[in-house]
Formats: sequence, C-alpha cells, structure tokens
Amino acid sequence: MSTKTKSIELVRMTNNAHFQFTKQMIGVLNDIGAESLKISAQLDAMAACHAQEDLCLKVIEKSEQTEKIAALDKQRDTVFSGMRTTVNVALKHVDPAVCEAAKGLKIVMDTYGNIAKLPLNEQTSATYNLLQELNGKYAENSTVAGLNIWRDQLETLNNTLDQLMMARIDERMEKPTVTMREARTQTDSAYRTLAERINAFAVLDQEPLYEETIRKINLLITQYADAMAQKKGRKKEKTNPIV
Repeated sequence: MSTKTKSIELVRMTNNAHFQFTKQMIGVLNDIGAESLKISAQLDAMAACHAQEDLCLKVIEKSEQTEKIAALDKQRDTVFSGMRTTVNVALKHVDPAVCEAAKGLKIVMDTYGNIAKLPLNEQTSATYNLLQELNGKYAENSTVAGLNIWRDQLETLNNTLDQLMMARIDERMEKPTVTMREARTQTDSAYRTLAERINAFAVLDQEPLYEETIRKINLLITQYADAMAQKKGRKKEKTNPIV
C-alpha cells in the first residue's frame, strides 16, 4: 500500500475540471475528518482558495446589463428624436394654441440641444433635467402640443437606464480581485501543502487513518489523470488521423 499521495499535473486541467477536482478533494478530506488528520488549518486554507476560484469561474466578462443598456439607449435616442420632430410639427399646427405651446417647447428643446449625442451618463443627466422642465414649468405646453406620450416614454426609458447602469456597477463590484490563473495557482499551492502534510504524518504516525486517506486521494487522482490521458489521446488521434 502506498504511503504517499500520487502526483498530478494540475496545470493541465481545464478550469472546470480543476474546480471539480479541488471540490471533491475537499469533500473526501472533510468526510474523513480534518481534525483527525491534523490538517484543519491547511484544509481551511485550501477551501478559501477554492471559494475564490469558484468566484472566478462564475464571472461573466461581458456584463449582463451591457446589451440591455445599449438597446435601451438606442430606444431613448429614437424617442428623443420623435419628441423634437413632434415639437417642430406642432409649430405649424392649424390650431394657434398648439403653435403657441410649441414655441415654448422649442425654446426648451433648443436650450438642451441634441442630447442624444452626449455620452451615456451625461445623456441620462441631461434627459432628467429636460424632463423636469417638461413636467414642471412646461407641463401645460406639453399637454397642448401632444408631447406627453413622448415625454412619458422618455422618462420611463431614462429611469430604466439609470437603474441598469447602477446594476452594472454592482456587478463589477462583485467580481473577484484575482484572475482565474492566480486563483488556480493559490489553490494548487494550498493543495501541495496539504498533501505534503498528510504524507509526512503518514510516515511519522503510521496510523491506518492516513493509509486510508492516501488510498482515497490516489483513487481520485487516478480518475482525473486517466481522464486527462484519454483527452490527450483523442487530441492526438485528431492531429494524426488514420488514412
């Protein structure tokens, strides 16, 4: 019976395989008993590294909110353009009251200019201020000129965009502070420290518990080593096809 854990090329594993190997290794050692094996501190350290690796694995580099923001921003630009057109058309309305209301709105629209050309955050701020004018001092003008439907839609889109941009910031705050490569390196180091300690106690104490532990660890290592060997073999077959 081997009294030493087998070696395994952790660097050759895919991210998912590496994560699963580490998870199962932690599970095996927890089932046997970290205190009984005198590895509580080392197993805790490895579990912490594994948790960081888990975060890295879950990271979606492209924010879930980015595509939504781009689509809504385009809709907002379209609505704003429609609003400007509505005011210009109202200036030529047959009803003098509508024309008069449109004149006031024209002043406001010209003051803010084409805010659709502004950067995203600046556009959101400028739109908010424009809407305050249309909901306040020029609320009656908006009603008379038939601008309310455009104003309300613009407000809905602007508020939604503001919320999504904040959500994107929250997403970025949740991202791990290390890369997957760094996380895996830390996990590998923690595993090696753990394995060395188990091997050392197996020689010093020569208790059956360590023999059982090493046997289980080696079975797990063999399982993953075989899987990597099979994968390597399949790649070799594809590279050198039989003709």
